[in-house]
Amino acid sequence: MKYCELITLVIPIYNIENYLGRCLDSVINQTYKDLEIILVNDGSTDNSLEICESYAKKDSRIKIINKNNGGLSSARNVGLDACKGDYVTFIDSDDWVSLDYIEILYKNIIDNNADISIINAIKVKSQNNDFTLKEQKNLLHTYFSSIEFALDNTLPVMACAKLYKTKLFENLRFTNSIIFEDEDIMYRLLYHANKIVCTDYIGYFYFQRPTSITSSKKKRQNIIKSSDSLIFVLTKKEQFFKGKTTIPYKFYIDSAGLLSRYYAKSFLYPFDKEMIKQRKKIKLFINKLLQNTKSIETFRYKIKRNVIKYFVFFFLFKD
Repeated sequence: MKYCELITLVIPIYNIENYLGRCLDSVINQTYKDLEIILVNDGSTDNSLEICESYAKKDSRIKIINKNNGGLSSARNVGLDACKGDYVTFIDSDDWVSLDYIEILYKNIIDNNADISIINAIKVKSQNNDFTLKEQKNLLHTYFSSIEFALDNTLPVMACAKLYKTKLFENLRFTNSIIFEDEDIMYRLLYHANKIVCTDYIGYFYFQRPTSITSSKKKRQNIIKSSDSLIFVLTKKEQFFKGKTTIPYKFYIDSAGLLSRYYAKSFLYPFDKEMIKQRKKIKLFINKLLQNTKSIETFRYKIKRNVIKYFVFFFLFKD
């Protein structure tokens, strides 16, 4: 492949010494060579910075940025501010990518004149990457509009495993202090994207640690923060559809379904004042969504069923 455009990789890093080497090895050995590798050390207190520095000594394409701890979105934004590439991709530091990850993404975005290129990602729970994949083909699925992509709920909304034209981020940054930051940025990016191309080729390996953000059991506060973040993102998504087309019926059904889970979970803390307030907030938003459908009674039944399910789980498995 002809290398003619600079591609920036933004890798946020925070206390990840046990997995960082695997990630960086997969990055510096990419078949596509014209790379700017930005490592954003988000206030690590372990040996992560030392590992970054040892790799930077061996590879001049690596740039290290140190900052106070501010979270994933904050670190990505710092990386975007420093980005000089024509295209940008995000990799989480406990994950890794195939050696042709950039080459596949770049080829697809160029050949199809797309704004966003997406590669297939798989979740890995084992600490060892000692598994093999069958021979793969670069099977393409092209979405000529952002609306088509947004309506396809089988596609991942994670910020990683994608290559973006950097100009899409000209006036956009990740929102700090929300849990669903990837969904939030995706629908704002889609508003400015004309064409998206996807491939079935598996090139991104998402390692879910037992202590990772998405695995941690923060229970009560997690229910409140997650539901608040989801309401925020769904509001953004609704605004996206309003700006592009008639809002599809499916959006209201899917959104109400997602929120109903948190409404049901809130009953695990039936007398908590903060949770009672949150429960009312969730219910109000669900009712607002369902005003646009004919499924109110069906959802009321499903929500009641979920409430009973969580109560049974709580009393069987409580500490």
